[in-house]
Amino acid sequence: WQISEPTDKAVGEDIEGLTNQSKKWDSVIFNILSVIPFVSSLLNLHPLKRKIPAIATLILWEGRLPPEARENAFTALSQLAHTRKGISQMTALESLYHLAQGMHIKNLIQRPHDVEDLLKIKLRAFHALREVYKEIPTFSLNKFRTAALLWEMGQSPSWLISIIEPANKAIRAVFYWYVLYGFIDVLYKYFTCPFEYLEKFSWVGGLEPYASDYSKECFDTQVKAFNTLPGQPASTLVGDLGRYHFPGPYDLNLSGKYIQEPVIVDIVEGFKRANVPLKSLNVGFNAITNSTDIARIFAALPPEIINLDMTAINPGNGYASSHHFLGLGRLIGLKSFNISNNGLSPDDMGVIGQALQNLSHLRELRLGGNVDGNKEYPNTNITQIAQSLKPSLTLLDLTMFGLSSDLEGQIALGNSLSQIPTLRELYMGATGIGGDFPTNITLSEAALVALGHGLSAQQNLGILDLSTNSLGYLQDKMNEAVSFFLRSLPSSLTHLHVNDNFIGRNQDSFEVKAFAQAVQQMSDLTSFKGGGNAFCSSPDLLKALQKKQKLIVLDLSYNGCDDTLQMRDLLQTIPNLETLDLSDNQLANGALLAPTLSTLRKLKTLNLGGNNFTTADRTSLWEATFSLLSQSPFPLDEDLNFASTYLKSFNSTITRLDLSGLILNDPTAFATIMPQVVDLFPNLRELDLSNNNIFYANNNNTYILNGIRALITYLPRLTRLQSLSMSNAIPQYLSNDSMPPVELKTFSQSIGQLTNLQNIDFSSTVFLFANSLGKGLGNIHSLTSINLGDCWGISPYSTDTWQGGFQLIQGLQAQSHLSHLDLSNDPIGGFFLDNYKNPNSTLSLAKALHSWPQLQSLGLSFNSIGYKDPSSAAIFLKKLADLAATVNKQGRTLEVSLIGGISNVEWTQGAQVLQTLTQQKIEDACARQICTGDPISKPTSSETRTHGLQRERKVAEYSLPTATSDAISSHQVPWYSPAKWIMDWKSWWTKPTTQPIKMASPQIEELVKLRDKCDYLIDKASEKTADR
Repeated sequence: WQISEPTDKAVGEDIEGLTNQSKKWDSVIFNILSVIPFVSSLLNLHPLKRKIPAIATLILWEGRLPPEARENAFTALSQLAHTRKGISQMTALESLYHLAQGMHIKNLIQRPHDVEDLLKIKLRAFHALREVYKEIPTFSLNKFRTAALLWEMGQSPSWLISIIEPANKAIRAVFYWYVLYGFIDVLYKYFTCPFEYLEKFSWVGGLEPYASDYSKECFDTQVKAFNTLPGQPASTLVGDLGRYHFPGPYDLNLSGKYIQEPVIVDIVEGFKRANVPLKSLNVGFNAITNSTDIARIFAALPPEIINLDMTAINPGNGYASSHHFLGLGRLIGLKSFNISNNGLSPDDMGVIGQALQNLSHLRELRLGGNVDGNKEYPNTNITQIAQSLKPSLTLLDLTMFGLSSDLEGQIALGNSLSQIPTLRELYMGATGIGGDFPTNITLSEAALVALGHGLSAQQNLGILDLSTNSLGYLQDKMNEAVSFFLRSLPSSLTHLHVNDNFIGRNQDSFEVKAFAQAVQQMSDLTSFKGGGNAFCSSPDLLKALQKKQKLIVLDLSYNGCDDTLQMRDLLQTIPNLETLDLSDNQLANGALLAPTLSTLRKLKTLNLGGNNFTTADRTSLWEATFSLLSQSPFPLDEDLNFASTYLKSFNSTITRLDLSGLILNDPTAFATIMPQVVDLFPNLRELDLSNNNIFYANNNNTYILNGIRALITYLPRLTRLQSLSMSNAIPQYLSNDSMPPVELKTFSQSIGQLTNLQNIDFSSTVFLFANSLGKGLGNIHSLTSINLGDCWGISPYSTDTWQGGFQLIQGLQAQSHLSHLDLSNDPIGGFFLDNYKNPNSTLSLAKALHSWPQLQSLGLSFNSIGYKDPSSAAIFLKKLADLAATVNKQGRTLEVSLIGGISNVEWTQGAQVLQTLTQQKIEDACARQICTGDPISKPTSSETRTHGLQRERKVAEYSLPTATSDAISSHQVPWYSPAKWIMDWKSWWTKPTTQPIKMASPQIEELVKLRDKCDYLIDKASEKTADR
């Protein structure tokens, strides 16, 4: 078997070419390069590095090589090992090693005498290695390398080599393994990560440095799920923040989660410990009742935080100490602060005012719902607040801030407004300006004048809310001051709300004329709400509103308007109206208004109830607006003849009928309306009766039951009905009647006759008897959505319509297709108010859970599950976890709201339930994020442009004296990562230099002003719609 036929001549030429190579190739430089990883591979270009191994291969593998040629080749190789230096000698030594150790499959097919010759050469190669080792100088790389080769052959010449060489082998093995791991990791992520990330992929550095972090979206899911079960510790949210990559300062929204104050503080401090800055924090509608916790939150927040919302964290209770609010002053980057609806005291306001002096960038300040006006504080410390307002302020909210007795404070506020003409939104509803019964008329007039001056200075003000004050209550005593105030309203307004101010109530049109003068100048007015005044006492305001082409909302209800002609002339000039409320006036002659209303092609909402229209008027007005509106502009119980006309105006084939809010006063109207509904709409599948007066309950336990009787009789005849909504039905409570009307129980049970129902909404309908309703529901097996929230969460001193709830839950258990169930704010588990426990309802609900394998949402907030009975809560949670596991196996998630709805739960027990409840959501949000920190969906081009703009704005907002990364992650790239090496090398190579920005520079100040202006224009543009 002849593999090749090398001749003596060919071998001789190879040997001659090998021995005649210049000794310049023996330079020590090549020896040094040989020990450097990766660089050593370049030595393959060295001529001897290629030719010497070729000769060794020829000797070892070529079985047909003539003996003389093989001998000549070995002699040449041995001579090179003895006589050459540097890399040439090292290569020759390595070739001798391979001759002594090497084997090839070709050797197995050689002839016996060839094998014998080969074995002799192997022995000679081994002896040659030992001889050369003795000849080489002691301190040289070739000496060490030869010793290592002998060690590998089991002939170590030194104990030191026996230690060093295994260590060297181990280190090299780890290094090569790690390189291989990095390569495989890069390939794996390249092929498994979503396509959207490949734009950021690099074959050298792989993905971004945060490629092993979870994303912000993943953390958002954790925040959303936090405290699903009450009592969740802060550590479960912020204990491992290092897993997440945040592309910038984080917006943390914890509002409305029923979290207790120590946990909130621990969460905020957790962000500080992890070095993850917060851009905004919303802790509104939680409980922070201790002022020291307020101080800790302020101390933990970064000074650069932009938004802080602390709405209703301690409503109506105030704080024992006010000085803790001083910490607010260290948040020098704050742009929006909301601490409304907390009932703070004047002392609290004073300290907050001091802190505000440091907040030079503050743009939005919300202080409404503080300083109880009923307590008539002569000093609310609004003065301290007013004097701390900065020119950067664009929004000020003082709604329900009791200023009625603090006249000097009103003057100070007006003076401060004159100095900061930058406001775009000002909310002063229900503040008491104007005063119902001022004790000092002179000072009251001065206050209105000062506020008028402050308003007249606001040339950029767009939104002004002055509703529910008393501006016109004493206009006969403060005529000039009120007129001056109203005349001072700025012409830049787009939204003006002055409803319920008694303006013009004494039929003195002086104030109305002054107000009309101001409105006349408001060319950009889009929303005007003036209900509850007497603006129609003079024609001036209606004329001033004419030709407001941008007006889309107009409310002139309760204004005593009786001139239909004037109203028609007004409406003809404002064609873009979308919402019009003229209810509770004295308008008549609807035929005069109808043609004009028909031209308002954008009209969506119209309220004309409470006027003097005849049935014919109502009919003509409805016919004029039928194509525009989705509902009657009149309550049907005002005119039953029109009600019949209204119902007949719909096609008999319609499947949905909306009668919500159309029977507000007279429940007997149902006796006329329901029979017609049944006769006219045999195919009806959806019926909305929400916000209606179903029956009337007098204080002396007498009832008007015509409406409920009509529903009992006629609802079951709508046999095809699939959706029934009767939420927020009037009355809102039942007196404590030991013998309530039997019709209430009958109605509750009669729902069961609608066997095709799929959706019911009875939320906030408090006259339902729970067990009677349960008996009815037991006859229905097609329900998919049930809302019974706030049906029985009423005072225990009223009629007991809950009745333990056992049969209600049995009826719910019969609904095997249920996907949405809301029982929030009901007394499952008992009543806190009367110290009554009811574990049976908790256990019944726990038993029913397995019957709803398709459930997607379950609302149980503000119940009393487990009240005075921890074992029932434990059983309920176990069953809830089982249900969640079943839903998760189907690839779906179960949304559960238990805020304020469960008691006596230890977190260690609840943790497993929470994990089951949130497992699928977290997997969906986080599983694919292991590839990168970016969102899963690829941004559109418009989103990319928006992100770029925000990124540029962010640089200005978070400028630092030194260069920093805009990506914030507490998960640092490990030093041993190849990506880390690449980053360090690039950082060293580019050596970026960044100089601190001199904020005091006039050019920088101009740029900041330009940025603020751009922010305003962007915000304003975002409010526009395609047609505007």
